[in-house]
Amino acid sequence: MRREAGFSLLELTLVVILVVVLYVIAMDRILPLRGDAEAAAAATIVGASRSAIGMEVAARILDGGPASVAELDGFNPMRLLSEQPDNYLGEMGGVDPANLPVGHWYFDIESRELVYLVRFGEYFRTELPGPPRLVFRTELVYNERDELAGVRLARINAFVWTQSADTAELLGNR
Repeated sequence: MRREAGFSLLELTLVVILVVVLYVIAMDRILPLRGDAEAAAAATIVGASRSAIGMEVAARILDGGPASVAELDGFNPMRLLSEQPDNYLGEMGGVDPANLPVGHWYFDIESRELVYLVRFGEYFRTELPGPPRLVFRTELVYNERDELAGVRLARINAFVWTQSADTAELLGNR
């Protein structure tokens, strides 16, 4: 009598259990990276916006003097980017952030604030009520003599990415 080659039910069961255990361990390590990736993407947009604001301030000082810089208070920094992000919804007024899709930016024309609706809220903490979000505003900066010194993209709400302190620091005030 010849025994046929193949897996026994016990061997197959052990392989399936091993694969499931490895999958669970991998997911436990990989899923938090979503928060890190989102934080890095948001930091990229904020950094690009800050650079664009700096270039706009320099151009306005050269063209029209410091007085023209004052017009940037509450300005939508997305207008300054050479290419707006695919997840930018545009300028909106009177919207409830809870009714907008997560993972998107928008500019609130009433509050003059740039808002990002966090996709993976489980990796993000803020004191703001409602959906987790980042809120920024362009603000004028004055020196000690109360003279206009520039413009910055200021963080409005305190927040922290729970998986990435380094990236949260990138998004903070300068």
